Amino acid sequence: MLVAHPPEFTDEFSLYIKASIILGKVKQFNGRFKTKYFGGSTFSPNDQDIDIRGTAEFQALDTLLASFKTSFPKEFKEAISGIVNPILYSAHLIPHMYV
Repeated sequence: MLVAHPPEFTDEFSLYIKASIILGKVKQFNGRFKTKYFGGSTFSPNDQDIDIRGTAEFQALDTLLASFKTSFPKEFKEAISGIVNPILYSAHLIPHMYV
């Protein structure tokens, strides 16, 4: 659903909503990871022992983000064409906040 954009149902706002859903998934993952490995604390003396990038959940989320970034329809690839479309610009920007 997040990487398929049927032309008759796709506009700037729908892409923004999908980007917001992905941002919510990232936030949820971060909260669960912190609780699972650090007991909810923001600091652990063993921070160096845990590589978040090696988890299956992170890999799935990373793949989703990469797919979303490349799945924008041709007419929505540019958020700035003469004037800035703030909703489309936000839809493009949200996935980059993750990186």
